[in-house]
Amino acid sequence: MELKIESLELADPAFQPIVEKIAAAIQEANQVSTKRQELPRYMTKAQASEYIGCSFNTFQKFVRAGLPLITVDGIVRVDQKDVDDFLAKNKK
Repeated sequence: MELKIESLELADPAFQPIVEKIAAAIQEANQVSTKRQELPRYMTKAQASEYIGCSFNTFQKFVRAGLPLITVDGIVRVDQKDVDDFLAKNKK
């Protein structure tokens, strides 16, 4: 998904706090998007907790709550798609 706004002028000083909040939200969204793109699709548990933005202990709670893990010959990985699906399913 991409949103492009070439030019937006809100000259009234009353709009300044709104403009600042929008700019901060856009910057934060870009940082999160960049971080997510840097991580591999099949992540370690530590990378997955970073992807979610939670502590490792909280991530372990998610696993106990049903977040699927991939284990091959003792190597554990977490699929980004599984993380996204799990979070969407548990969204309230």
